[in-house]
Amino acid sequence: MTKNNQFIVIVGIVIVLLVGAFLFSRSGGLLSNAPPSLDRPTVFPADFAENARTVYTENLAKIKESIETNPENTAAWLDLAIYYKMVNDYEGALEVWEYLVAKNPSDAISLHNIAEYHFHTKKDYPAAERYYRKAIEANPSLSMNYSDLHEMYRYVYKQDTDSAIEILKEGISKVDVRGSIDLTTMLARYFEDKGDLPNARTYYTQARDMAKGIKETQIMQQLDLEISRVSQ
Repeated sequence: MTKNNQFIVIVGIVIVLLVGAFLFSRSGGLLSNAPPSLDRPTVFPADFAENARTVYTENLAKIKESIETNPENTAAWLDLAIYYKMVNDYEGALEVWEYLVAKNPSDAISLHNIAEYHFHTKKDYPAAERYYRKAIEANPSLSMNYSDLHEMYRYVYKQDTDSAIEILKEGISKVDVRGSIDLTTMLARYFEDKGDLPNARTYYTQARDMAKGIKETQIMQQLDLEISRVSQ
């Protein structure tokens, strides 16, 4: 083989490896540790108020300045993603969350945000489920992952299974009492909507008793009304 041919083969191999690495990272493999560029242009939606654009631009500049001063400022990176979402730049927000997860695979907030993106924006429900599960593994005490998965299972994904029920029961066993009240109430409403009033009454009662245990009087009174309604 001539030197020119050897060179062409080597270059070809390098290109294949680089493309493969890129595709692997975008398909849920290893995420990039390189920080996203802060030079991303802002494209305002047509309905974004003119007077709000100046405030947005000023605040965005402050966030970027905080990141430039301290690139390890996770809170500033999360604020940046929020600002990207405000102008419907979901791709920019996703880059930030993926970067934070690459740096810290236990970043439950970023994992939740990626899951929410796949659920509500991209509508890739298997990917959403995968990231919600990762978020739960990173921090089992966050009730929002269980409630989001419940909504997804109930309305758009795995509707022919008991997943909508089981995910709430799993959450009830792992979150704090306040979160358990919310998830138990959600489970009661699920059964009520299905016409299963005995189960609805059971879970409304469980939620009421939990509220009583932590002296949440207003919640207790509301749940008593729910119990009365499904008992008629």
